[in-house]
Amino acid sequence: MRRDPTAVHTLLLAEPSSQDEQRAFEALKEPFGLCLGDGEVALSRQNARGTLAVNFYRLAGAPTGASVKTPKVN
Repeated sequence: MRRDPTAVHTLLLAEPSSQDEQRAFEALKEPFGLCLGDGEVALSRQNARGTLAVNFYRLAGAPTGASVKTPKVN
């Protein structure tokens, strides 16, 4: 997530099913809420970590300050 790459990195370095992972997910609650909007989405921690890892790697080479426009779903 571009809003808090440091928190994502912290999550990706945390041992799965550890207290560190729990704290990292807690730190990402607000950014997740902003990305997902209203409604309920169920993701396993494993799937969330995988998605974040792939995109963290993909965006690692993006220019600093680059912005991406994404469509809003109503």
